[in-house]
Amino acid sequence: MLQDKTRQKYKLYHKVGKTEGKYYYVASLAGTNFFENDAAYNASKFGLVGFTQAIMLDLRKYGIKVTTIMPGSVATYFNDHLPNDADAWKIQPEDIGQMIADLLHMHPRTLPSKIEVRPSIPSK
Repeated sequence: MLQDKTRQKYKLYHKVGKTEGKYYYVASLAGTNFFENDAAYNASKFGLVGFTQAIMLDLRKYGIKVTTIMPGSVATYFNDHLPNDADAWKIQPEDIGQMIADLLHMHPRTLPSKIEVRPSIPSK
C-alpha cells in the first residue's frame, strides 16, 4: 500500500535524476507503546512504524530521508473528541507542524529517523 506509493515516487525521482527527498510520516506512540482495548489501532501504528523504518533504510543510500514522528497525546478530533480547555496539557497540532518545519531545515548530514514526542507534563 504505502510502500508501493513510496517506491513509485522513488522510481520517478530516479528517472529524472533526483537523488534526494524527504518523507515525514506521522504515526503514534501506540506503534511501540501499546494500550488495551484498541488492538486494531495499535497494530496499524505498529505496521506504519515498521514500514517507515524499513523504507528509511532502503532509501537513505539514495539521499532520500524518511522520518517517523510518533506523538503521544495530541489535542485532536480523534474518536469524535472535541478539543477543549481540558486538553491544554496535550501536544497541540501546531506543535507537530512546527516540528516538521524544523526538520526541513536539518543539516543534510543528519537524519532523524524516528522521533517520539510526549506532552511535557502528563495528564493529572
